[in-house]
Amino acid sequence: ENESPFDRIESMNADSKHKGVREKKTSKIFLSIAATIIIFLSLYIHFKLRRNLSELSIDNVQSVNIERSFIYFKTDQRKIENEVFGNGEKGISSKIPSTPRNLDDIHVLFSTDCSEYQNWQSLLLFYSAGKANHKGPITRLASGCTDDEVAALQKIVQLLPPHHSVHFTPDFSIDKNTGKRYPYYNKPRALKHFLSESMPPVEETVIALLDPDMIFMRPLRPLMGLEDSFEFVKEGFPAGQRYGLNQGWAKWDDLPDIVKNPSSPALNISINDSYEHYLVGPPYLAHTRDMKNIAEKWVEFVEDAYKGHPSILSEMYAFCIAAAHLRLPHKVLNEIMISDSISEKEGWDLIKKIDDKDICDVIDTPLIGPVSNSLPVVMHYCQRYAIGIYFFGKRRKELQNIFSCDSPYLEEPPSHVGELRVKVLSGKVEDLSATKAQRNSFATCLILKMLNLALRDFRRASCPGEAYEKGLENYLKLTDMNENELADVEKWKRLNAI
Repeated sequence: ENESPFDRIESMNADSKHKGVREKKTSKIFLSIAATIIIFLSLYIHFKLRRNLSELSIDNVQSVNIERSFIYFKTDQRKIENEVFGNGEKGISSKIPSTPRNLDDIHVLFSTDCSEYQNWQSLLLFYSAGKANHKGPITRLASGCTDDEVAALQKIVQLLPPHHSVHFTPDFSIDKNTGKRYPYYNKPRALKHFLSESMPPVEETVIALLDPDMIFMRPLRPLMGLEDSFEFVKEGFPAGQRYGLNQGWAKWDDLPDIVKNPSSPALNISINDSYEHYLVGPPYLAHTRDMKNIAEKWVEFVEDAYKGHPSILSEMYAFCIAAAHLRLPHKVLNEIMISDSISEKEGWDLIKKIDDKDICDVIDTPLIGPVSNSLPVVMHYCQRYAIGIYFFGKRRKELQNIFSCDSPYLEEPPSHVGELRVKVLSGKVEDLSATKAQRNSFATCLILKMLNLALRDFRRASCPGEAYEKGLENYLKLTDMNENELADVEKWKRLNAI
């Protein structure tokens, strides 16, 4: 048949069109197969790695109880994960966002030396965090440990959950001007060391700096207050607990010598600004990059602050100056900590909601859920607490080796202690107001009960079974009186002191 040129062109176009469709279909099928293979391989590699990690960490567990805070791991899971997934980065991650990702996006730090005095405080802090269901990582910054102390602490770390750890630093406590030891130099210098040298790098958005003598009562969140606050701590917006510091640091005559910069913003801080934004202490909360910057200036300023104003608080004033120099005014919080039983600038109003008859029993319930909503975040037991004949002071010599297997537990106050209205110190009876009595009752009960819970948990994980069982029968009464004074039980009953 005759075929015109136009017919041939149309036929050629049709063939070409069908060929293109077939090629596109073939290409789509190939891409689908390739994508399926890639997804399969990715899932296989992911689960293979997770299985390896699980085998390395879980199969080596000697004893596991998810209700306990001290769990023995022979293998450091953090180290394994860093070896598998790490990229060699140290200090702080370059991928930290400016605002927290969630309510657990916070890394708690606290600074110590390696003494037994701060060892038991550290273990109590770690335990209380688990009891309060605080989920973020917690790192102890241990400065100036000997080789033997490092080895001993590393064994203790193996009893902790994987997100609790110790970072070792040199001893930073010697003052170059006097040659004497100022132990509080360790806090800013160890903080700077950790934020520069940590491996794996810090990935959490917010750093919280606590003191070792603190007990968690509820989780610490990266918030400008308690959990009813919906404002995150974020870059450029730090927060801290109010302390009874003197706002007059802002007008120190030697402030220019401390900052060594005539254009430093710290030199322009008014007394009012000092009070409203800088009189803060632990818990400090700041974005990780802000905390790193504060640490660098804190270290730079602390020696001259101590030289001109030597006291236990010198390093805290140096923190205020560093924050002011960096234009980082803090939101000053009153409610996240309790410590001083006569202070009206702490979270004691939350304790006021607890009935006197329940003041001690509330500690027996898990410190999570509805009960925790009545509590501040931490108890800072840097004071002395007394109710009736019961007394607690953290420097008592009986506490120094309290976590050893043969040390006694501590006798706890009776459940009605919240109804007592006197305290006995050095044999002298002092009447207490209802407010002071309630605060001292709560503090004494909380510290003694939480310490006993931590002791039982730690000893169950670390002491031989026979020693653990025997120790449960051994109790010590912490009091300010001698045995002869204590023996007159009828006297203390008449005085409503027991």
